[in-house]
Amino acid sequence: MQVTNIEREFVFSASEFALIQQKIKQLAGVHLTDAKEHMVYSRLSRRLRHTSMRNFTDYLAFIDTNKPEQQAFIDALTTNLTSFFREAYHFDLFANYCTEFNESKTKDQHCATLKVWSAGCSSGEEAYSIAMTSAIANQSLVPDVQIFASDINSQVLHTAQQGIYPLAAIEKLTKQHRKRFFHKGIHLNQGLGKVIPELQRLITFLHINFLDKTYPIPTDLDVIFCRNALIYFDQTTTDQIICKMLDHLKPGGLFIVGHSENYHRFGDVLQSLGNTVYKKG
Repeated sequence: MQVTNIEREFVFSASEFALIQQKIKQLAGVHLTDAKEHMVYSRLSRRLRHTSMRNFTDYLAFIDTNKPEQQAFIDALTTNLTSFFREAYHFDLFANYCTEFNESKTKDQHCATLKVWSAGCSSGEEAYSIAMTSAIANQSLVPDVQIFASDINSQVLHTAQQGIYPLAAIEKLTKQHRKRFFHKGIHLNQGLGKVIPELQRLITFLHINFLDKTYPIPTDLDVIFCRNALIYFDQTTTDQIICKMLDHLKPGGLFIVGHSENYHRFGDVLQSLGNTVYKKG
């Protein structure tokens, strides 16, 4: 691999890029391909300026002893692309699951709470889409639903906790969703929309690294949304993470993944329902 330093502010050698690849895999499990070299330079050069570091070698040594900057390093190199009701068919299926869950509660006369994990929630659009779907399916702003939403990136997690988005993102929703679930900003907040408090109260946001030995998540989840969160890992790491996740999912629970993901190799545990949705056996 050839790394060019033409017109670059900092020297960026092939060996330094290789060390960064190793470091982000060690810390977050992310597999950076050689094609990401320009992206890595662009994002980390900002961190060098911020920390007044003169080169990448010194910066890498610095993050070994500075936990806040280590998190900033992870934040810089983790990708977060999302939107409300992305891959909408998953939410149609989830709405049906909510209805069936409520019918079973009525039939069995028990008071179980529907528990959902949005794993790799990014800036929160997925978690709030789950909350909106739950509210509509239950015809209530206070449905008996508990949503856990996690990410490794502290910056996007902060955005998710705030629940404030540009109107351009919200305008893509139906009029019903906009009117019922968002407050439109005025004055200094003009051009922004904020999720209503009732939805926010349904969600617990957590900072979770998939490489952690354990997850602070209940072990009786009904649904896990883990869509495109594992595509940056190699297969060995992905399989280890999925095994840990499935320990938190009830038999009969749904494991919902991204449109480009295929986990048929877990056929002894997961039954494919089509449309990248699996049911735990």
